[in-house]
Amino acid sequence: MTHIETQGRQRDRLPSKAQINAISDIESLENLKEDIERRIVRIETDLDFRDATEEWEGRAISALSVHRYTAKAIEKRIHGLKKSSGKISMTQERVDCHDLTWEIIDGVYDDLNPETVKEIDEWIEAIDTAMDALEADKADEMTKAEPFRDLVWISKASSAARRVKAVRHNLMTKKNLINKAIKEKERLAREEVRERMFIDACREMLSKETYAALWDRVDRQLINAA
Repeated sequence: MTHIETQGRQRDRLPSKAQINAISDIESLENLKEDIERRIVRIETDLDFRDATEEWEGRAISALSVHRYTAKAIEKRIHGLKKSSGKISMTQERVDCHDLTWEIIDGVYDDLNPETVKEIDEWIEAIDTAMDALEADKADEMTKAEPFRDLVWISKASSAARRVKAVRHNLMTKKNLINKAIKEKERLAREEVRERMFIDACREMLSKETYAALWDRVDRQLINAA
């Protein structure tokens, strides 16, 4: 279970999956889902209009994902209860999973091309959150008894998971290369500053004749090297 603070108010804790599955009254589940959806709207509004720190925004985005996932879990529980009571025919059965899971399956993360470390980190965080949702949905589908288990969807989810893991690996590789390039650029900049400081020190400490003679020697070496 988790909880967040928005607009300075402490929110109620979200129900766990076990607690959701323990509820068999559809009306109670629908009321609970409506309450969580209202919280989702409040968090989204805070993110859109509140002038907050990056740390707060990170917590809010994480909480938003958890709230959406909880609402989806409640929706699945309602769907299951209605189906078992005969209100939904078997021909209407469809894998009902988290929106982030569908993002992975639909290839939202397949063609990413971030340019900065910050962008890469943001995409990696988004992928990790989506993968958590996919693995949870996949586990739910696997626990269903035949013939309710959708093997086609499970295959698609597994294939999508492998794809996005490869994308994540490529992002990490690109991040390491960018960081290496940044460090090399910083090293060269430090060397340049050090050399300028050395030249300034020579100008101050050596006589004009000696200083000029050193530059003449460097010029001759450059000419000979060419």
